[in-house]
Amino acid sequence: MVIKGDCPKCKTAFRIDINKTSNNFSCIHCNKEFDKITIENIKNTKLVSICPICLSNDFWIDKNFPKKVGIFFVIITAILVPFTYGLSFVILFILDLTLWFLLGWRINCYRCEAVFVGFQKNSRYKKFDLKLADYYKKSSLSKD
Repeated sequence: MVIKGDCPKCKTAFRIDINKTSNNFSCIHCNKEFDKITIENIKNTKLVSICPICLSNDFWIDKNFPKKVGIFFVIITAILVPFTYGLSFVILFILDLTLWFLLGWRINCYRCEAVFVGFQKNSRYKKFDLKLADYYKKSSLSKD
């Protein structure tokens, strides 16, 4: 179970493996402490209900697959179309369907964009909501 994101204080990327980390839930660069109670609760229940970084409770879910790799697959498939008579798209579809069932979910925080990998999928999390993302984007811009 891993939490990845950017520190709200120093904007440096961090990665916390909550199974391996003892009780030091802080940024290694600026020593900003993240909410230990929330992290312990997440560790015990394997459910993310409050973000320990920004204390938000708005999350969205998607598959734990790098988007750049997916785009790379589509570009290579499109390049191969003239040589494979469109069969490369069928192969890409089968690969995509296989990855869909093999890969797990990741939970994303709207406010601080932290990513939670390896946690249980909560039924209250929905797919990405552009209106909610815009709300948090505008509220973060107004603070700066």
